[in-house]
Amino acid sequence: MNGSGNTGSELPDPLDARTLDEFGDRLHALRVWSGMTYRELHRRVVRSRRRRGLTDLPSFNTVYRCLQPGRTRLDADLVADIVQELHPEPGAARRWREACQVVVGLAAQAAVVEIRTGLPADEPRFVGRTGTIATMLAAAAAPGPTVITVDGMPGVGKTALVTRVAHLLRQRYGPADPVLTLDLRGFDIQRAPVDPSAALDGLLRLLGSPTRHGSADEMGRRYHRLLSGRRVLLILDDAAGSEQVRPLLPGTEGSVALVTSRQRLPDLPGVRIGLDVLDTDEAVQLIAGAGRADGDAAAGTARAIAELAGRLPLALALIASRMRGRPDWSLPDHLARLAENQAKLRLDDGIEFALRSSYDNLPAQHRRLLRLLSQPTGPDLDTYGAAALAGCDLVTASALIGDLHAASLLLRRAPDRYRMHDLMRVFAANRAVDEDPVQARRAALDRLYGYYAAASARAMDRCAPHERYRRPPARTTGAELPPMPDEGAATAWLDAERANLVASVMPTSAYPQPDHAPYLSQTLARYLAIGSWDHEAEILHGAAARLAAGTSRAGALISLGGVSWRLGRYQEARERFHAALETGRELGDPALVCRAYQNLSLVHGVLGQYERALREQEHAYRSCLDTGERSVEAQVLNDLGYLCERLSRYRQALEYFERAAALAAAVGDRDLADQVSGNIGFIRYRMGEYERALRDTQDHLAGALRSGRRSGEVDARNQLGLIYSALGEHRRALAEHAAALDVLRQVGRRRKEAEVLNDFGSSLTRSGDPGTALERHADALTIAEELDDRYQQARAHQGIAAAHEAGGRPDTAQPHRARAAALHDAIGLPMRDEPVVSSASTG
Repeated sequence: MNGSGNTGSELPDPLDARTLDEFGDRLHALRVWSGMTYRELHRRVVRSRRRRGLTDLPSFNTVYRCLQPGRTRLDADLVADIVQELHPEPGAARRWREACQVVVGLAAQAAVVEIRTGLPADEPRFVGRTGTIATMLAAAAAPGPTVITVDGMPGVGKTALVTRVAHLLRQRYGPADPVLTLDLRGFDIQRAPVDPSAALDGLLRLLGSPTRHGSADEMGRRYHRLLSGRRVLLILDDAAGSEQVRPLLPGTEGSVALVTSRQRLPDLPGVRIGLDVLDTDEAVQLIAGAGRADGDAAAGTARAIAELAGRLPLALALIASRMRGRPDWSLPDHLARLAENQAKLRLDDGIEFALRSSYDNLPAQHRRLLRLLSQPTGPDLDTYGAAALAGCDLVTASALIGDLHAASLLLRRAPDRYRMHDLMRVFAANRAVDEDPVQARRAALDRLYGYYAAASARAMDRCAPHERYRRPPARTTGAELPPMPDEGAATAWLDAERANLVASVMPTSAYPQPDHAPYLSQTLARYLAIGSWDHEAEILHGAAARLAAGTSRAGALISLGGVSWRLGRYQEARERFHAALETGRELGDPALVCRAYQNLSLVHGVLGQYERALREQEHAYRSCLDTGERSVEAQVLNDLGYLCERLSRYRQALEYFERAAALAAAVGDRDLADQVSGNIGFIRYRMGEYERALRDTQDHLAGALRSGRRSGEVDARNQLGLIYSALGEHRRALAEHAAALDVLRQVGRRRKEAEVLNDFGSSLTRSGDPGTALERHADALTIAEELDDRYQQARAHQGIAAAHEAGGRPDTAQPHRARAAALHDAIGLPMRDEPVVSSASTG
């Protein structure tokens, strides 16, 4: 049926969808309800966008995939256009767009995870739970991996208990044993629970093997391989359910996972601890030591206070903190005040009156900061962020934060990083609504986000001063910025604040400054790309693309295209780069045109379309000359050299690389200079100048090691393996390939892994070990087929053929050689006997 007649089925409603799968089911049902075919829907969406003068025209596959199950992302603009064609009732497209943004926001939040090495601070005033702690320590000492799950109501002290036990267990672990803490946000009132795949990715990163690619099952297998032979101490705090926890559990001897949840998780393995309120003696112990004793009646009064608080640890800790702050009051004085406050309950189980009692006892400045701290949606704040939020100096903020922590109103996650208990956040947010005008709350967030923008600019100026021209001018702020004396300090700040920076542009967050997301998108693009923080980048650049216009929107689309490219979504990447190119042409912006062409060239290069990629890179070069930016010119020259090398135009490639090297040195881009030196070494290797190639590549390795650039180390070591193999030094060659592969699997560049495996296999064949060579080439072929990398597929088949021939099996080799020839013909490259390893810069 080509029309849009109603099929009689019920009209779906998107508003109750909470996940991408649920939303996708409803969108698919809407198409079924309309009776419109996919082809007709695509034609209408494209026609509508052309009528409105839009250049971002989706392909048929993009529209088709939008309505399929298993989506990991959705474009709210495209959803609105689809709904407008399927159900053109006034307001329908807007309603679906808003519902999509809510669901996408929840999915985006779930993909952002904060994992910390080490343990949270232990509570020095922790009391009681002696028997429970003994049970947990005994369970942890049993053979095999141990899982201990602690469940109970909010405020009952689950996190404090597992933290105390973890500190007691820590002495059993050596310095090489990972100790990790992960907040799963199962019952967070502002942010979605952590997606288990995102948690696995975060754990892989901290264990030295970052990867944003592959299914959850693949990441799980890699996670358990990395843990093989290692003991792990892992806190999984605030779990939503067993499904969230199970993929993260270590399975190695001596490992311990401590899990907390508000609900019972009976299908998890191991020991379950159902935590209840403190017994009377423990509760009295906590109270009696905090207030001035009152003769023989002290114990009875403390018992009455404890019962009034329901013997709930959170409430008792707040009451005890307040008592320590009023040493002139006796226990009966405190009891009388608490009894008076009991009539003002909002929250259940005695918590509200304890919170209110502590809150009312604070000076006005402390109360104001507590209310403001409930507003941001990020996981925590440091003193600098708190000072910006409150609009005060750093000394004042530090004193206020310290007082609130001492009063048990804030939790310390790490040195100078604090967060609120979720019940405290509820209380403080309620008080903010009652006591602070909307404009005052928005002004506080303006200050905080202004601080984030200014500090991000400072950090990136330290990390990449040579790319300052690509970033918007640094913003001024009244807030004090943290010291960032060097690149290491700047990167540490970005790593610590990454979740907060992303949270500040979430669809669930208000945007006090309309240009906040576009500014952060342009400022942090390099940091997110180099670190392969693809989930975070998609959120940040996606927000910028929705909010920005003109050059800023095009820049965000290029950054989004870069994410798509890294994740192997090449059609999507090409669409985003083309949209940015059209904008650059319309605006007459040569820098934007250059970046768009550079990135389009990358897409076509990875698809094996090298002649087209070369033409696009030549367009980029002509545009970059109009910008006058020599750093850009150096990058484009390097990419031109890379493409000429692939096309076997070695002399031309060498000329491009030498010009790129001179410009990179002139502008101070050490990373690019090191990369180009490696490419020069490879070209000399291709030309048979092995001794010169060896010197250039050794310089490349030294530069990579000096700067800590692991990807550069991979390139250099792998290239050294090829050169040593050509020189007949096979033992050194194989050692360098093995070292390259080891580093590569730590940094997680899966596409590069296929290349290194192929090179390793070729060197093994030349060394007289065709059997092991076959294994390497087979592994490379598996990866290349998974990534649709036809060039590395061709090299793998060629290597397999060479290994069979070296092993005296020419008949077995022939089908692989024929397949390699067919693949080379398809991508327009000549077959070569030697492996290829050179690298292009990314735009």
